[in-house]
Amino acid sequence: MPTTDPDFLDFEQDHLGPAVQARAQFIDLFTAGLNPSLTRSTGVSVPVLVQNGDFDALQPSAFMADEPTFYPNAESVTLGYLTDIGHNINGHRNHLQSWSGIDQWIRETLPAGHHPHP
Repeated sequence: MPTTDPDFLDFEQDHLGPAVQARAQFIDLFTAGLNPSLTRSTGVSVPVLVQNGDFDALQPSAFMADEPTFYPNAESVTLGYLTDIGHNINGHRNHLQSWSGIDQWIRETLPAGHHPHP
């Protein structure tokens, strides 16, 4: 991916090695991630922001439309579509797209002094 920082990839390789996830772990990830009783996402009642990149091999933004169904009790669910970004957002040179979106969402969604939890 052209926006991935090659220095970041070198750092990961040098420090994490060729981290290969076993197929069973990968299947467990989806089994748990798609099970609201395990994720407890149905208990979320505060505003939610979900960001996904269009080059994310695990959770591409093209398939985000159903995300709000995982948070049926949330005050709101905002979907942030990121362009030219894969799964590891901060590993891309254009990661500020995500950070700017988070900052804007906070400013628009959580007025100054608003704390969702008592």
